[in-house]
Amino acid sequence: MDAYVIDNTLNMGSVAKNPSKYQIVGSVFGDVDPYGIGLSKNSDGAVDFVNDFLKIVEDNGLWAELWQLTIGDRINSTDVPTPPALGVFKD
Repeated sequence: MDAYVIDNTLNMGSVAKNPSKYQIVGSVFGDVDPYGIGLSKNSDGAVDFVNDFLKIVEDNGLWAELWQLTIGDRINSTDVPTPPALGVFKD
């Protein structure tokens, strides 16, 4: 038996493409690797726009709907994950 450990979303993509070949076992472990949208420095207006848009997507249920359509239905899961936290991350 072969196994590999990668980002959970990539794992779910593999299951969706080849459900007879792959399965996800166990639970998520390790540090959380946040996803991000890169914007130019000093683009505070764009940051607010993107965060506001993402908040609308989450609040109106579109996040859950899109997750179900693109991943959940393909891996036979209705457990919609919590959306990533919104914010500004700078180094």
